[in-house]
Amino acid sequence: MLTKFVRRALPVLAVVALAAGCSGDGPAPAAESESVEADGQVQVGSFNIEPAEYWSVTPGDPGVTTVRVGGCPDEDACPEFQILERDAIEEVDVSQPYVPEGATCPGSEGLSATATDSVESSDATVAGSSATLMVVQLSCVDDAGDEVRTAEQRQWFTEEAPKVLVVDRWAFEGLDERLASATVASKA
Repeated sequence: MLTKFVRRALPVLAVVALAAGCSGDGPAPAAESESVEADGQVQVGSFNIEPAEYWSVTPGDPGVTTVRVGGCPDEDACPEFQILERDAIEEVDVSQPYVPEGATCPGSEGLSATATDSVESSDATVAGSSATLMVVQLSCVDDAGDEVRTAEQRQWFTEEAPKVLVVDRWAFEGLDERLASATVASKA
């Protein structure tokens, strides 16, 4: 029992340590370009979500929004999660683990991420709508193809408008609750 607790707690501790390491003295506040609403929420893709202090929200390719630890250089392997929607989700088989080509495991080693057959699905809530939470065991391999360690990827999918896939390989603390209490952003 203790081993299972420690194994689940280590990724959370790693995110906290990486957040402090990437941003200097401690986690940086959310980027100034983000619009924080009066209720303390920030728009992340199609959702308004209560952000953690260290979140930095960056729109990427069309239909992809990335939330990274603020203050961490772009070229570094920083803790992040992504929200895919609109065109970005059309080519994704949401019934399978989303591990695109070039995906890496958490950590600074740049280990390649490969989904294993260990997949568990359960019901979840995203922005008040029914969703599926898929927990995927990842194999983290080096350049020689040898497994160095494993990691856990969590991905939420909701088919109700808006159709969205949230992918977290870094075990962002409290993301389950933040997604459940999120609201759908009004269209501008």
